[in-house]
Amino acid sequence: MKTTNAARRAAVAALGFHVFVSAGMVSAAVAANPAAKPFPLMVGDPAPPLVPSRWIRGKPVLVFAPGRAYVVDFWASWCGPCVADLPHLNALQRRYSKDATFVWMNVWEPRPSELDRFLSGLKEEVGFAVALDKVTVPPGKEMSEAMYDGGTAATVKW
Repeated sequence: MKTTNAARRAAVAALGFHVFVSAGMVSAAVAANPAAKPFPLMVGDPAPPLVPSRWIRGKPVLVFAPGRAYVVDFWASWCGPCVADLPHLNALQRRYSKDATFVWMNVWEPRPSELDRFLSGLKEEVGFAVALDKVTVPPGKEMSEAMYDGGTAATVKW
């Protein structure tokens, strides 16, 4: 069965309306009873502070300033696509440095003590803050076991 562009647009509009109405219902419920928040962190809530185990390079981001954008990119040395994003993140940081702060947050690192050497060996220097998250691979676990116990690397934008 062939789907027409009009049918696709109608489906997208219906889905968008459903998401909009659902989000509105959750927002109304939370506004009526703030204690009934379905999640600890909701859209519109202040972002929690970044609390890494250590700041590796650059200026630590200790607070989120109102009105400023923050891009926190979660990566690991074993994640090829994560490391390949660095030139693009550097370009974005240079372009938007007046309005945005970038942080490269390392997670699920099997050998945190080797991060300084890893960063020094990159083809391009990181142009913004780098931090090591408290989440590392537990001793005796394989990367794949540890990774699927709680999550994967992703990019979060506030």
